[in-house]
Amino acid sequence: MLCVSELMSSGVWSCRSSATLDQAIEMMASRGCSSIPVIDSANKLVGIVTDRDITLYISLKHQPPEAIQLSEFTKGRSIHCCYEQDDIHAALTILRERRIHQLPVLDDNDELVGIVTLNDIIQRAEESVSADLSYKDVIETLKAVSKNYRNA
Repeated sequence: MLCVSELMSSGVWSCRSSATLDQAIEMMASRGCSSIPVIDSANKLVGIVTDRDITLYISLKHQPPEAIQLSEFTKGRSIHCCYEQDDIHAALTILRERRIHQLPVLDDNDELVGIVTLNDIIQRAEESVSADLSYKDVIETLKAVSKNYRNA
């Protein structure tokens, strides 16, 4: 079994839910990432902000990003995550079903410890069908994640 902890990036940056959307954008830009997990004052995951989400949200709300608190942005949205001891195939299932590119990773205390992305998974895949993580596993996930929303 290949655990999520073997593929995830640890030491991931996060934003507090009290931060504003422009602060999240600045953090993402300075770190060259396309998403950032959002945590509350108790260090519990309350959501994740992606560059795509930001673009859609700002264009629909017609508000400047400095006027939007992350708590407003994440309110009512489903949280999808996995645990560091989970089998990578459980994470792949979530990525496929939710059609997302990254998953925050939690420890046994439900605290954020990392993030696992499609890029992490692609880099670890092997050609052999009997591998813990095969090319076939990755291609099936990429096809599901890339499916057009209108044809899903």
